[in-house]
Order: sequence, then structure tokens, then C-alpha cells
Amino acid sequence: MNEIAEQKRATLEERVKKRDNATPSILESYGFEDPNQQQEQQVLSNLADADPALRDRPAPCPTCGGKGWVKTLFSKWECSACWGTTYDLSNPIAIIKWQKLCMEWAKRDVQRSREALYRATKTEAEREEDAIQEFHGSSKRTD
Repeated sequence: MNEIAEQKRATLEERVKKRDNATPSILESYGFEDPNQQQEQQVLSNLADADPALRDRPAPCPTCGGKGWVKTLFSKWECSACWGTTYDLSNPIAIIKWQKLCMEWAKRDVQRSREALYRATKTEAEREEDAIQEFHGSSKRTD
């Protein structure tokens, strides 16, 4: 069964190569490069950026000045250049990395706050009792 699948895959790849060699790309006639190669180079250059820190906030949108909206004479509209994100979207991967970093920081901050609140509102004996109850909670025994 695998041999048949491999033969079909090889035949299909051969047909695709033959077709590509027989018909030149329309992009080449206009002097453009292969779009997949261009896109791949862009992604690799974006991924090669150093990991961001919280202080490395992305640049604000030049159209709205980082407000996320543009004011006309009688109304306010969401900025069409940044879609209301307030960031310059020329390097979206850097923005995604920075937002992920911010979310991780916020998650750690919430966890630390929960732990501090738990320690502040429970006595040591109550915390030990809660730990014992949690440990034995899944068992069906009632000793």
C-alpha cells in the first residue's frame, strides 16, 4: 500500500515539474521573483529579529499617531492603516512577539497576586488543611 502511494506521489511530482518547465511563469516575464521565495525570505528575516523585551514596544502607527482612531470633522473612525491596534503594522511578527511577551508577563503577575492574596487571607493552619484536603480530594476514602 505504501509503495503504491509513493509511486503516485513520485508520478505527481514529475508531472508538476514537467508542467512548470513547459510553461514559464508570468511573474518572470514581468521581472518579479518567485512569490513563495520572497515570502520565505521575509518570514526568515522577521524571525531572525532578537527576542523583544517589554521595553521594546513596537513603533506607533504613523497615520493615527498611535491613537487607533482618526478624527474627521464630525466623527471619529478606526484607523485604516493599523486597524485600531495603534501599532505600525510593517513588521507584524515583531508585534505578535511583543504582545505574547506582554501576555506572559500579565499571566505571571496575576499568578503572583493570587498567591499573595491567598497567603494574606489564610492562616498557616488553614493553608495546611487546604493542602491536605486537595491531596486527598480525589480519593474515595473517608477515614
